[in-house]
Amino acid sequence: MLENMSPRERRLAAVTFAVVCAAVVYRLVFFPELAAVWDLDERVAASSLDLVEMEKAVALTEGIEARYKAYETAISQKGTDLEEWIAFLKTVSDLTAANEMKLVSQEQPPIEVGPYYRLYSVRLGIQTRPVWLARFLASLEESDELIRVEDIKITALDDAENLAVNVKLTKVVAAKGTVK
Repeated sequence: MLENMSPRERRLAAVTFAVVCAAVVYRLVFFPELAAVWDLDERVAASSLDLVEMEKAVALTEGIEARYKAYETAISQKGTDLEEWIAFLKTVSDLTAANEMKLVSQEQPPIEVGPYYRLYSVRLGIQTRPVWLARFLASLEESDELIRVEDIKITALDDAENLAVNVKLTKVVAAKGTVK
């Protein structure tokens, strides 16, 4: 068959044969290897994203653990009910004195006891100025004791510079043996 072809046709047939052989070799040898490399690149990229997400999760977990430890310290019962009650009232008294508030009345409801907690509360009648009340509320927010304002009623007094404030403050303490 090659004998019947002209030299030009023979060269063209040889080049065609070489191209077909190169395509077959590429398809059978190089393409699978390249596909494996591309697959590995995709897996490395996906693993890198997974690693970044895991690092974020670890950082978030560490932050949560730190906040948990802070809350655990704040709500764990450190003494008897009486000692906890006195410590709560002392903290409230210190905060009111530090913020120039005149204590008019103080009512102490009984300790509310739940299966896993004790709730200490106090209702205060206070006379103060608006700025001092704002400082007092901010200092409650910053307190390590996790004291919260459960109820507050504010009334302007006659001179409009002073306020009559009736506020109920509470503190939750975990019952002994419930905080791990």
